[in-house]
Amino acid sequence: FEEAGILDRVDFGDGRSRYENAERAHHDHLIDLNSGEVIEFVDPEIEALQEKIAQRLGYRLTGHKLELYGVPLKK
Repeated sequence: FEEAGILDRVDFGDGRSRYENAERAHHDHLIDLNSGEVIEFVDPEIEALQEKIAQRLGYRLTGHKLELYGVPLKK
């Protein structure tokens, strides 16, 4: 399925590969280092900032992957 372009492999460095539908809308990931939970999110401010950075450096952005790693704040 990966070779056929149906699925994309996603690897967060924990030794496990995950697969996502290749045609899903763009999103980014936050990985909980304690539980391994992967939280998908979209943030228009981050998207706009990435575009601005690419333009400032003289590039037209054609894609990106953003993976944030963290631990929950203690409450």
